[in-house]
This record gives sequence, structure tokens and C-alpha cells, in this order.
Amino acid sequence: MKRRPSLKDVARRAGVSYQTVSKVLNGQLRVSPDTQARIYRAIEEMDYYPNSLARRLRHARSHTIGFVILPPPQGVSDPFFNELVAAMIEAAAQHHYDVLISVCTSLEEEISALAKLVWSGRIDGVILDSTRMADPRVRFLLERQIPFVTFGRTILDQPYPFVDVNGYKAIHLLTRHLLERGHQRVAFIGPSSEYFYVQDRLKGYLTALREKGLEPLPEWICLGYEREEGGYQAMETLLTLPDPPTAVVAATDRIAIGVMRRAHAAGRVVGRDLAVTGFDDLPLSAFLHPPLTTARQPIQEIGVALVEMLIAQIEAGRILPEGRLLEAEVVFRESA
Repeated sequence: MKRRPSLKDVARRAGVSYQTVSKVLNGQLRVSPDTQARIYRAIEEMDYYPNSLARRLRHARSHTIGFVILPPPQGVSDPFFNELVAAMIEAAAQHHYDVLISVCTSLEEEISALAKLVWSGRIDGVILDSTRMADPRVRFLLERQIPFVTFGRTILDQPYPFVDVNGYKAIHLLTRHLLERGHQRVAFIGPSSEYFYVQDRLKGYLTALREKGLEPLPEWICLGYEREEGGYQAMETLLTLPDPPTAVVAATDRIAIGVMRRAHAAGRVVGRDLAVTGFDDLPLSAFLHPPLTTARQPIQEIGVALVEMLIAQIEAGRILPEGRLLEAEVVFRESA
């Protein structure tokens, strides 16, 4: 049987003393950013974790929940993110917990950053955002039996706790709405396909088209575009096609806003020359010109579910692999 790495093995790999590693993990010593990075990189590479970790999480509670987000940090620039954080903070306060937001600065360091947060003793459990198809953070937490819940799903074959919104169903309804109004050339614009929610919403779009006997051209599917500037750029590309789409299904409201802006700049009247739908129902969406047809995510319900599922695990002292799939409400407005 393969021997698990020890603290001394980690110290040897990082080029420091084992006392340094121990004190860094216990928050008793501040070291340079370079030394700290070496230590956590060694921990990740060797798959080391303290035997006392689970015991400490069970008995030495901080009554703080960690909310970990991936780059680029949306922060105050994203209304949906702000509403979700507010909902989680309110729900946590009801149970006398605080919420600590941690931004992972790069994908390359995501496990090291997660390990540092968990082992710091500052949190009792973790909420993960922006889950990817095969998210390594989920396996990391499952293997160590650290309480967590994800906002979003993955394709991993192990059961794990999650809260998600049925993007497939909502986008299917929105796309079908466009097709029933005579649109034949319908494009889809979304962020990177590495995110589960993008694949889920894309599947809803494709299913609706194929149910009508339509197969989208490859150039109608634009992936890797985020926020308003991404929607603007994608629409700019679509307008160069010999037969541009007459309708656009955007994976988010922010993308849809960029699409509408570029269409307007090209002299297209949204709602007449081009139909546009979004997803999220941001507060701004009802006040656009024209108001945006979209899918409303139950943000308050999401925040409460994430917090309550995590606290249940913290109090039980083990992971409870429950999944909750919430429904989005389709809101029809003049943009489509």
C-alpha cells in the first residue's frame, strides 16, 4: 500500500523546514508570498492533507462559510453576483454564520488557494461557484470529506451536494418561443463551454431547433463570449454572415445587452428586425429599450438553499450528497 506523504515530505519538496509548513498551515507564521506558494504547490502535487483536518472542522467551528469564486472575479460589476451574495449573507445570518468571499486569482492555483482557505481554520465549509464540466475542486473536497456545496453541476460520476437552476428547460422554452414566431436563423451566444451551465443551456437551444427539424450552422453558435463586450463582439461577427440570424439566444442577460447594443449600432431594431433573449432577469433587463425577454433565476431561493445545505453538513459532520434543481421563470417582453 502506498504511503501517504508526511509533513516532512511536503517540507522537503517545498525546500523549507517541517516546522515552517506546520506553522503556515495553522496560521501561526507569516512567510513571503513565494515561500507560501511553494508550500501549497507541494501540498497539491503530493496530495497531502492533515489527518486532523476533519476532526478540527467538526470540533473547532468558526461559524463562517467560505464562498469561493474563480477568475475573472465578477465582483461589484455583476448584479447577479451581488444579489446572490446578499441572499447568502442574509440566510447565513439567520443561522448565526458569516460569509467569507475568497477570489482564486488563477485556475492554475485554484486547488492550492482552496487548500489554504480550508486549512486556515477560518471557515467551516465551502460554497463553490462557476462549476466546470469536470471540476477538480469537487474531487478535492470529496476526497477530504470537507463540507461543501456547489452552485452548478458537473459531469463527475460521484454524488455530491449541489444547487442548480434548470437552464436546459428555460432556454428550450425561449428558443421554441422564437421558432413559433417564424424565426429560422437563430444563433446562440455564451461563455466558455467548459462551464456546465453553458453546456446545459446550449443543449436546450439545440433540442428546440432539432424538434422543428432545424440544424444550426456552426457559425451560429458563438462560445467563449462573456459580459456585454462579449455579446457585442459576437453580434459583430454574426452580422458579417451572408444571411445573419434573425434571432439570438444569449446565455446571460449581460451578453444579451451587448448583442442589443451592437444591433442598434448596425441600424437593426431589436424586437422587429432582430429578436433577442437573455437569462437571469437582472433588474436592468426590464428597463432596456425594448425590455428584454429572459429567464428569471430564483436568486433568493438559491442563496438560502446553498447556505442551509452547507450548514446541515457542518452540523452533521459529514458530506450529504443532496442535489436541488430549481426552475427558472421565463419572462416574455418586447425584445422577442
